[in-house]
Amino acid sequence: MELGQRIPTPEETSALLVALEIGGEEAAHVLALSRRATESRWWEVGAPGLPRQLKSWIGFEQDASAITDWSLDVVPGLLQTAAYAHAIIRLACSDPDELESRVAARLARQAILTRDTSIEYTAILDESVLRRSVGGRAVMAEQLRQLQRLGDRENITIHVTPLESREHLGLSGSYAVAHFDTGEPLVQIEHQRSAVILDDEDDVRQHVSSISTLVEMAMTSADSAAIIEHTAVEMEG
Repeated sequence: MELGQRIPTPEETSALLVALEIGGEEAAHVLALSRRATESRWWEVGAPGLPRQLKSWIGFEQDASAITDWSLDVVPGLLQTAAYAHAIIRLACSDPDELESRVAARLARQAILTRDTSIEYTAILDESVLRRSVGGRAVMAEQLRQLQRLGDRENITIHVTPLESREHLGLSGSYAVAHFDTGEPLVQIEHQRSAVILDDEDDVRQHVSSISTLVEMAMTSADSAAIIEHTAVEMEG
């Protein structure tokens, strides 16, 4: 598939860093990646250590008109804070330079949520994701507050599936579905250090159908925001 990629500008990246309250050396590194992207695709040349399949998915993210994430275990990468991303990525990445590069790349991906032509983004999170103290209580509290801030944006919707939910197809694992103005949807299943992209029509249809079921069984966005607030207060206590 040949795609025309839309790359975030340094100005858009800077605005995102301010919105997410990210500064210091980490912000400088992300901005450096953004500047490189004015001449080439940053995920190809400015993020060493990223698996090939993940680079491919980042390219698809740039061209998507809508993305839906279902997450059974952790906050989706497009919503993660720097500290939360660091805590997750370091589990499967022992090289310090690669770790910082992959964290910076994950943050740079988030520009698609706030650029002028921002995508429609929906995240469906299992309630356990909110209660798992990734990085410690302070890091998790910060992450929950970020979910609140991003959930207030018109193009972002966050749903939570309650812990008391019955069995459902989403229990088989987390995945993302990307939709495009032209072309068929794609599904991504991310592993610890790589990812699988599905384009088979039947596979994609099954995952899209499961997403619809998950939205139906999830809390409303208002009720989801309330439980995120409640859990954030608990983490901060």
